[in-house]
This record gives sequence, structure tokens and C-alpha cells, in this order.
Amino acid sequence: MQFPEFLQPGDTVTIVGLASKVPKKRIKAASCILEDWGLKVQISKNLFKDHFRFSGKKEDRISDFQEALNDPKTKCILAARGGYGSAGIIDEINWRSFVENPKWIVGFSDITAVLIHCIKLGVGSIHGTMPVIFDKKENKDSLFYLKKMLFGERFEINGSPHQLNRHGKAVAPLIGGNLSILASIIGTASDVDFGNKILFIEEIGEQLYRLDRLMLQLRRAGKLEKLRGIIVGQLTDMKDDADNPFGKSAEEIILSYLDQKGTPIAFGMPVGHEDLNLPVILGKDYQLIVNQDGSFLTF
Repeated sequence: MQFPEFLQPGDTVTIVGLASKVPKKRIKAASCILEDWGLKVQISKNLFKDHFRFSGKKEDRISDFQEALNDPKTKCILAARGGYGSAGIIDEINWRSFVENPKWIVGFSDITAVLIHCIKLGVGSIHGTMPVIFDKKENKDSLFYLKKMLFGERFEINGSPHQLNRHGKAVAPLIGGNLSILASIIGTASDVDFGNKILFIEEIGEQLYRLDRLMLQLRRAGKLEKLRGIIVGQLTDMKDDADNPFGKSAEEIILSYLDQKGTPIAFGMPVGHEDLNLPVILGKDYQLIVNQDGSFLTF
């Protein structure tokens, strides 16, 4: 696995639109923050185009992403936001320059599709907060740690004790992201082996029966076999039918599919769609410790 070089003051970062449309004022605020970090900021030329729900037509998003990937000055590509659309451009991209000269790609949610494709190509990527919410005061801690990570500083991610945690220790490459996107990747050109890895998952806004279906898909595809560790991040705004309830909580549904004895499981880690969404490097070896004091993730 290749990992791009961490950033230095004066490096150039490029903000691209890979999915849903982007408010200009939010990106302007994000650019100011990045410049305060000592970075130079490029805005992809089609970023503020508005094509139905997308940040430009498909060809606009492909063109901007390809240009950023090929640009020797760009050391990091920040996906402006998630939403929907990034998986639809992956197969239209020429990844040769990126593989030969890796650079960080950062995002989460729908951008999971791109991050996992990077892993397929043998290049590490960062699951972390995105420019569209950089200026939200609730996002300040997530942003603080993203800056640390981009500039190569190490830190520990902690989770509180949880009644469904399974104690243990694992050291392995980290892989994962949004559960819906992970399930949608199975059987595509981006599909990767989850075996002997620490898997993390997070989700937002799903009905509980759909959550069960997503976990069933992962199990039937063999993705839950031979895991070294499991991190269940934030499960935000999960929904149930009051007249026809599923009968289990979101956490209980997930646990019912994780039957590997001796594999540590950490629930409630601060990764996902909530205010505290701490960054992680996909493909990087992490140590996961789960004990009576909580869960601890370090690289």
C-alpha cells in the first residue's frame, strides 16, 4: 500500500465536486480556513455548476477530478461534499497518474466509493470531514484533527465503554466507511478484500430493516469473514416503523451479524455523520484496543 506524503505549509490543495451540488459561500469559508493553515487553495472550474442535484454534469465532474488527479502541484484533493454521485464517475477516470504520484483524497459518506477505489489501486486515502461543513462551529474538533492528520501528526481516537463492546486487541489495516456505499461496491471494479482487516462502518437515515439488509449483503458476500476487528461508528437518525417495528436496535442488528469469536468490537466510535467525525487513514495499519475503559484506535 502506498501512502501520499503529508502536507507542508505552501502545498496546494484542490477542492472538487464529485457528487451533490455545493453552496459557494461554504466553499469560500473553507478556502479561508485552508489558507489560514498555510495552504494554497484551488477551486475546480466546474465546482459551482448546478445540474439538478449534482455539482455539474457528469462530464464536468469527471473533467475536474481528472485535472486534479493529474495536476503535479496538487498534493491533496478535498471532496467538497457527499450526497450522491461519486461512484458514477469512477470508471471514467484514468487513474495512472494518481497511482504513479499518489496524493491524499479526503471525504466521507458518498465519497466512500472513491476512497475504497483508492484502496483497490493500492493507495491510502482519508475518511474525514469535508469543506461544505468546515465553517460550522460544531465541526471545529473534526476540523482540528483533520488538520493534524494532513500535516502528519498522530493522535488517538477514543470511544466510551459500550454494553455491546467485545473486548480484545487487533493490529491490521483499516478499511470501511458508509455502510450503504460499502454494500453497493460489492461485485464492482472497486471491490476489495476485507479479510484480515479492521472494518469500520457508519450510517445515517436508514430504516432498521434496510440496515439489516445491508448487513446481510455484507455477510452473504463474505465480507464479514476473517475480520481482525470491527468498529461501529455513528448510527445517526436510524428509523423504525412504529406500527410494524423491527424488534431490534440498530446496534443489535449489526451485532447479530458479527459472530467471530475473539474479534474485538467497538461501538460508538466518533466516526460518521455527527458533529465529531474524526479522520482515519484507510489502508493504514491501526491498533484497536477494546476493554472495560472503552475503545482506543491508534496508528
